[in-house]
Amino acid sequence: MNPKVKTLTDQNGLHLKSEAKYFFDFNSIEDLKEITEFAKKKNKNIQIIGSGTNAIFPEYFSNIVIKSTNNDFSLTDRGDEVVLTVGAAVAWDDLIDFCVNKGLFGLGNLAGIPGTVGAAPVQNIGAYGEEISNFIDHVECFDLDTNMQTKLTRSECKFGYRKSIFQESENLLITAVSFYLSKKFAPKLHYKDLKDYAFKIKSEEELVEIVRNIRSKKIPDPKDFPNLGSFFKNPTITKEEYEKNS
Repeated sequence: MNPKVKTLTDQNGLHLKSEAKYFFDFNSIEDLKEITEFAKKKNKNIQIIGSGTNAIFPEYFSNIVIKSTNNDFSLTDRGDEVVLTVGAAVAWDDLIDFCVNKGLFGLGNLAGIPGTVGAAPVQNIGAYGEEISNFIDHVECFDLDTNMQTKLTRSECKFGYRKSIFQESENLLITAVSFYLSKKFAPKLHYKDLKDYAFKIKSEEELVEIVRNIRSKKIPDPKDFPNLGSFFKNPTITKEEYEKNS
């Protein structure tokens, strides 16, 4: 594999002028092994990117920049549930549409979130009372330290509130994510913004449409107005702190 100079201005949410001197697309473990060999020869670190919707790109990347092209879907049936394995390059909202079309339920509350499937576990994305970690069966990774493929179970991912092992282990590059989804529609509608629509929501398609409408009223579409979406963490305090200030 040979690197190429790549302009990344149209591949980040803020449309910042950006360029990578060494850029690789990859779609397999063999590709990644070749890339790591090249990185060693150049004495460069490897920087993986997704759709750039939650990142501020530099004008020039000093590292080797790589991006997955794995858009594969595969299903394993387990009766009332399925394990759906999705490539890291798949746009998150394309996954939502796939699930709606296939009658797979669980991810509807997370509709409308920009980004790719591969980036989603990193911060354990969540919205409207749901988190991605509640549906992850395992995450497929490439370990830059061992040059080998590995799979992490949900517990091994060390998910927490907007956190995961991937934030502290930069050697792990996510190549695919497997979700444990239901064939039965049982939505979570306790979140305030959804309670008002609870009587209207009779299907996953209706849930997804309403969630997207709610989000569009709060956050402009990055395609129309460059932005990085909504990224925040609700503060947490101890019981003693709450009682002291209440």
